[in-house]
Amino acid sequence: AALVPVVGNNLTAARLKTAANMLAADIDFCMSECINRPDTPRAIVFDTVANTYKMIDTTTNATITDPGDGLPFLNDFATGRTTQVAGVTITSVTMNGLPFTTLTFDSYGRPLITADMLITLSYAGKTMTVTVKQTTGDVTIQ
Repeated sequence: AALVPVVGNNLTAARLKTAANMLAADIDFCMSECINRPDTPRAIVFDTVANTYKMIDTTTNATITDPGDGLPFLNDFATGRTTQVAGVTITSVTMNGLPFTTLTFDSYGRPLITADMLITLSYAGKTMTVTVKQTTGDVTIQ
């Protein structure tokens, strides 16, 4: 019985870390797509109310197809390819402390933002922040 709280905390941390890693990988993928497709750049659009983010083609605003499974590139942390992180919430997406919704990169992989972008995820009372550095596009998780 003494191990149950420890195991529970580890599962919470693992689920949150998995979601943060998934988001960081999707941001890196968006960056590489912008480099590889300079005529049809991509963007990640966040919707904290719906608890989703999607990757779009910025020339058409259409959600792109995920090359891994052929489904629309949409993550809601609950269904389909992301059921293992069900319950994780996109608490906030901010830049300079203000709400922010769309992240894109130029053809050199530099983010088109004016300050570091912070994406806060939460699960079971714990939070984790994914940061996109304004100058380099580097993604970190804290």
